[in-house]
Amino acid sequence: MTARRTRAVIPRAVSDRGIFMARRTRAVIPRAVSDRGIFMARRTRAVIPGAVSDRGIFKARRTDMRYPRPDPVVIAAIGVHLVLALSLRVTAWPEVTTPGYLWSRGMLLYRDIKFQHGPGTIGTLALAFIAFGVSTWVVRAYAIVGPLVAHFFVIRHTRSFALPERALASAFLLTTFFSLDGHAVWPTTVMAAVALPIAAALSRDQILRAGLLIGVAILFKQTAAYVLLFALIGLCVERRWRSAAILFLAGSVPYWATAAVFAGLGAGPEMLRWTLEVPFSIRPAGVSARPTLFDASTLLFAFLPTVADSLLERPGDYEVRSRWLLLVAL
Repeated sequence: MTARRTRAVIPRAVSDRGIFMARRTRAVIPRAVSDRGIFMARRTRAVIPGAVSDRGIFKARRTDMRYPRPDPVVIAAIGVHLVLALSLRVTAWPEVTTPGYLWSRGMLLYRDIKFQHGPGTIGTLALAFIAFGVSTWVVRAYAIVGPLVAHFFVIRHTRSFALPERALASAFLLTTFFSLDGHAVWPTTVMAAVALPIAAALSRDQILRAGLLIGVAILFKQTAAYVLLFALIGLCVERRWRSAAILFLAGSVPYWATAAVFAGLGAGPEMLRWTLEVPFSIRPAGVSARPTLFDASTLLFAFLPTVADSLLERPGDYEVRSRWLLLVAL
């Protein structure tokens, strides 16, 4: 047995045939040879443990970091989305952009600015104006972000599908968004970013997360409360009373927390009036509860496949269940 002096810090190692110990200073480390294997120590710069076999041989080797390969479908789909978004015109609704500008200049929503929707869209646009300045590119970027995030979630939740199905899903999303005025600064286009996460959370029984996401969507437009209502009905039909209670409480937290903030700023009663009372008391002229034949056929074409799939699917067929997709879409 020989000994070699080294500066290396070697941990305490215990084998079934003996104990080799090394202290943290100038330690004398023995070179020991046994019938079960060889334990050797020497000066080195970077020794990364590789594997320890059942025969007691300690190996060291260099390892390289391996990164996952980029998905070509993601690159192609997002690339096409950006090309279309940057080449088409953006609809900037003054009902949103003007209050957003005024709020970024010191006026307060609901107290100084009257608007019947939630503060989500106007507030986030005002923050964008404060952070990047008031310019047309900020408005265009704001209109692009929501649908782009929604497209990302579509690609993510269809990654287990075949390539033609993934391409078809992306093409359907792009077609509906850009042909039905989705390229605009409006609450529903921003809310699209949380549609699939809500359905995915409900499918995975992540009730608290689903409720919070629904509550965030309600802040952008109150019609998202219908999702909360129908989800509660679905959970009650399944006799999942505890989950229904958690969903209701979690879905209510974002709105009432925001109302408390506005109350602290002196606009709490105005927020309640303009977001709860006014939308139910105003009936715009020209609005009819009966859809035309074209509207009815469009809705039937859009939702009939999802309705059929929700009736035929079995638990575990998809990562995101069709019944929850249908609920969020309606």
